[in-house]
Amino acid sequence: MDNMEIYGVMAVPLITGLVQTATSVGLSKKYAPLVSLGAGMYIGAVGFANGNLTKGIIVGAAIGLSASGFYSAVRMPGK
Repeated sequence: MDNMEIYGVMAVPLITGLVQTATSVGLSKKYAPLVSLGAGMYIGAVGFANGNLTKGIIVGAAIGLSASGFYSAVRMPGK
């Protein structure tokens, strides 16, 4: 297991918190998945690239999409 997997799992709640904060200060909830994806791609490019920017962006996109799903699950627990 490399650092990308370990820190990627830890980044999901971080991105979820960022999206929750953004929506609480006025961002429309319809843009929440886009913010989550963008934040994940940024974190992947900056934190996980390790010389391979494409891999970092792809992993970041997966992390962002995971955070988006996690945010949706937390936001609507009754459905």
